[in-house]
Amino acid sequence: MKMPVKPLDSFIQGYLEYTKNSESPTSYHIWAAVATIAGALQRHVWMQWGHTEIYPNQYIMLIGPSGKARKGEPVMIGRSLLSALGIRLIAEDITREGLIKRIRESITNYQPPGHGIKFQCAVSCF
Repeated sequence: MKMPVKPLDSFIQGYLEYTKNSESPTSYHIWAAVATIAGALQRHVWMQWGHTEIYPNQYIMLIGPSGKARKGEPVMIGRSLLSALGIRLIAEDITREGLIKRIRESITNYQPPGHGIKFQCAVSCF
C-alpha cells in the first residue's frame, strides 16, 4: 500500500508531525530539525552581508539530564536524515587526529552561480 504524499508548509512542520508521539520534548525536535536543515544546506546557501557571505552554520546543543530528557531520539532522526542525503557525519566522540582526518577527507568543491569554483570542508556532528 502506497502512502499518500502530503504537501508540507515547511520541513520543520513535517518533522514535528512525524515525531508528535515522541517522548522527547518538542523543543529538542525543533532544534534537531534546524540542525538537520543547516547540515543539509552546507555551503550551498548563503546571504550576502557587505563584502562577505554568511552561511547557515549552526552550533546547537541539546542539554538535559542524562537518561531523563530523551535527547537520543531527535539526534538519531537527524543523523539518519543527513546520512540518507549522503552528508558526511563525524562521530560524537572522536579524537583530535580522527577529526582532522575526517575534515581532510571531506574536502569538496562547488560552484555557486556567478562565482568561481570554491572548496569546502563540510562535516556535521550530530
